[in-house]
Amino acid sequence: MRQTRWMISVALLSLGVAACGGGGSPTPPVSSPPPPTTPPPAPPPPPPPITNFDDAEYRRSNAAVDAKAIAAYEEGATGAGVKIAIIDTGLNPALSDFAGRVDPASGDVAGNRGVSDVDGHGTAVTAIAAAARDGDGILGVAFDATIISLRADSPGTCGTASGCTLLESNIATGIDQAVAGGAVVINLSLGGGAPSQPLLNAMQRAVNAGIILVIAAGNDGNNVPADGFAAVPASRFPGQVIVAGSLGILENGTVNTNKLSDFSNNASGAQNAYLGATGFRVRAPDHTGEAFLWSGTSFSAPVITGAVALLKQAFPNLTGRQITEILFNSADDLGAPGVDSTFGHGRLNIEAAFQPQGATALAGTGERIALSGNGTLPAAAGDAAGHTTMGARAIFLDRYQRAYQLDLARTLDPADSNPSLGPAFVNSVESRASRFGNLEIDTSVRPAMIGLADDGPERLGLAREEWREARLVAASAVARLSDRTAMAFGYGQGADAMQRRLAEVASDDFIAARRDTLGFAAAREEGFAVRHDLGPLAVGFATENGNVYSRFERGVENTPYRYSQVSADAGLIQGGRARAGFGLLEEKETFLGGRLNPQFASGGADTRFAFLGWHQQFGERIALDLEARRGWTRADNLALTSEAFSADLSVREIFTGTDRLGLRVAQPLRVRSGGLELWMPTGWDWQSETASFGDVAVPFTPSGREIRGEASYSRGLLGGSLTTNVFYRKDPGHVASGEDDMGAAIRFTLGL
Repeated sequence: MRQTRWMISVALLSLGVAACGGGGSPTPPVSSPPPPTTPPPAPPPPPPPITNFDDAEYRRSNAAVDAKAIAAYEEGATGAGVKIAIIDTGLNPALSDFAGRVDPASGDVAGNRGVSDVDGHGTAVTAIAAAARDGDGILGVAFDATIISLRADSPGTCGTASGCTLLESNIATGIDQAVAGGAVVINLSLGGGAPSQPLLNAMQRAVNAGIILVIAAGNDGNNVPADGFAAVPASRFPGQVIVAGSLGILENGTVNTNKLSDFSNNASGAQNAYLGATGFRVRAPDHTGEAFLWSGTSFSAPVITGAVALLKQAFPNLTGRQITEILFNSADDLGAPGVDSTFGHGRLNIEAAFQPQGATALAGTGERIALSGNGTLPAAAGDAAGHTTMGARAIFLDRYQRAYQLDLARTLDPADSNPSLGPAFVNSVESRASRFGNLEIDTSVRPAMIGLADDGPERLGLAREEWREARLVAASAVARLSDRTAMAFGYGQGADAMQRRLAEVASDDFIAARRDTLGFAAAREEGFAVRHDLGPLAVGFATENGNVYSRFERGVENTPYRYSQVSADAGLIQGGRARAGFGLLEEKETFLGGRLNPQFASGGADTRFAFLGWHQQFGERIALDLEARRGWTRADNLALTSEAFSADLSVREIFTGTDRLGLRVAQPLRVRSGGLELWMPTGWDWQSETASFGDVAVPFTPSGREIRGEASYSRGLLGGSLTTNVFYRKDPGHVASGEDDMGAAIRFTLGL
């Protein structure tokens, strides 16, 4: 009768090195834990409990750590409910590492001794795959998996000089018993020549049942091809056999897992099925419960077995072939690019294996959905995508029909940044005014930045589009049609600014706390305003066209908007005027300057604004301005409420007849409430593979509230104008965790 044997495991010392595996004999097998579920099958899927898996026990478990198994644990995958079969020298059922998880299908397939291990190899292999997470010693990669322990060592061979012997007939019996017991994966930490036909027949029966075979590559050295015991089944049963190589060598006192272990057979002859995992100095207990450091491909195999179990628990729909394909495709590439004859597919990476692969689509609909780049938030929403936690999440499937939860808010890009000083200098203008009777014509030239190198835009925090915008020309014409009526036409002028000009409200010199009518950066084009004075009451209308500006996307093209407003102001008390009005912002593709994938909201949005203001004049020199506005934005699946306010104080002729001091406190437009409301798949039933649907809310309220404070002082000097600004911004961009922003600027302008 044909037999195989494995080399004796020599325990050098407690927590010392134990060598096992290869040679010309099969090594004892290791079990692996069952796969996790993401998301949980019940609709709606509850979030996994918050547990700190990165504890002392996990850190002692170097096999699990190197495989990045914690990513599976944090998704709720621990191997629970998945059966792994380990054909080896048995285990010690009295150890707490296996308490309550040894399946009744376990047994002695070479006699009637029970599963009790007398050698230690089988216990160590099983522990690496599935030792309990109990705060003591180590945890297995799939620490909640159910273990089918099949003891196959011939009676009386363990503990001898020749080492434990396993007959192929007993191994075949063990495989059949694992199939009957419902195992998902069978661990064969054995080595030797090509299996006999009866053993291959047993392997065929396991493969037909959808079971994955994880077989050690052998311990004959890294210049030797994979053992025939592994290579032949890998060739015979492609897609359902994983050949386990060992990674890890000692370099400068530390273990380097980027290299094949000196003892490990390489991938040659089985490279399409070869996968590496840590098999050097792997910590695990022996049959007495004492911890040792074990080395051999016998101990890299159970790491992979555990990974199989984690995937199967997490995604019960996966077939054996799909699981092996996922593990191969997600492996860290080592050595030559792609699959090579040394490392095969590379190093096991459980974290990557749990990530979606291929095209992604909403569950139950087949509609494709991107996992990032689904839009850009408006400046008024700040960091809503980064800090928002949703009560419900959408479910999507990858190419393997694995179900995942998708936090839709985190698929949106943050709002465009808003540097304070750069745009202020670019937007500095040289203005010329001409009067022809009742017609005033102003031209405002934003000059090119002279004397800066080609990297000037980057130094100021500007995009190239902003740099070119700095050379555009703004112009306006104001016609005083009568003592009571005036109108203005403009290019590059805002509607609100033109209306204020008709009301003869002085412009300001602020650079950080600028007026925020729209709430986003705009490339303004044509504008028109008219004002009619009715005595104590004046009414006005203004409108502007333009394009929404984005630093990160398409610049100012194909994002048109129109803003129109009507207003009325009236003198109510001595020196005081109240102002009220309504505005309508119509955006063709955007919402408050933000963008959304048409899948979330098709077309643009309309925003209706209401605003109130008060202007109080204290004599000729001092003025107070207060204004508050609120907006209501509506689009498909989108509803927002936003608000902004400002308070200004200006004092003239403090030191000279031309100087002016301005103080402003303002909040730029900020989303107060609301967001997206989407009808999305929120649950997934693994058995029926059907989705359940519900409302998914994506709130757009930011974490912070930006408050801008600024002081400006200007005066005539040497035939020109000197302006000094000092500003402070709390929660810039409406981000509570952002660093407060402060700065100062001095500008001197000569009129030519």
